[in-house]
Amino acid sequence: MANFHSELDHLVLVAATLESGVAFCEKALGVRMTKGGEHARMGTHNFLLNLGDAIYLEVIAINPSGAAPEGARWFGMDHPEERSRAAVSPYLATFVARTSDIDAACTALPSLGAAREMQRDSLRWRITIPEESALLEGGALPTVIQWPQGVHPTQAMPDSGCRLEQLEVWHPRPESVGAMWERIGLHGGDRLVLRRAGADAGPCLRARIVTPEGTRIIG
Repeated sequence: MANFHSELDHLVLVAATLESGVAFCEKALGVRMTKGGEHARMGTHNFLLNLGDAIYLEVIAINPSGAAPEGARWFGMDHPEERSRAAVSPYLATFVARTSDIDAACTALPSLGAAREMQRDSLRWRITIPEESALLEGGALPTVIQWPQGVHPTQAMPDSGCRLEQLEVWHPRPESVGAMWERIGLHGGDRLVLRRAGADAGPCLRARIVTPEGTRIIG
């Protein structure tokens, strides 16, 4: 049992282009997203949507004007299968869990990779990036992030009127994934639910979001 705490921070929707990802989400949810910025170290850029309760949705894509990173990009964005999937349609690739002790999380679960310093404009944070380019457990195992104390990007985001009702994480071996969640101090509940995928189905994520126009689902 971890002696530190982790909880849901944000959802990650990967797209072939930022424009296609934003259009996909705005059509699905009926609200406008907020421009984020560029991640120079990763060669990516993003748009954001405040989901309340210090949770948000991130649409992220490779920045065609950015420099290639030294290693693999985050969120499986350099993996051939993930690139092919994003070329077909934007998709909910994984989620990020914020933690009170990222170094302890990396020690408890080495497959997370190393915690690296990141920056977007004036915002700074530490985040895990695995050595391999593939998503961890097909996206069912989150990336882990630690924000500076008292700092969170939702503080600067307008209220979208949207709220995350539930994030379903589907995996063919939920017991194994659940044990890994516990090692990093992350526990499921009403909002974050781990479910068993069918024998012939791979890992996937599905988010139920309450919007001003009703409940919508993205995955």
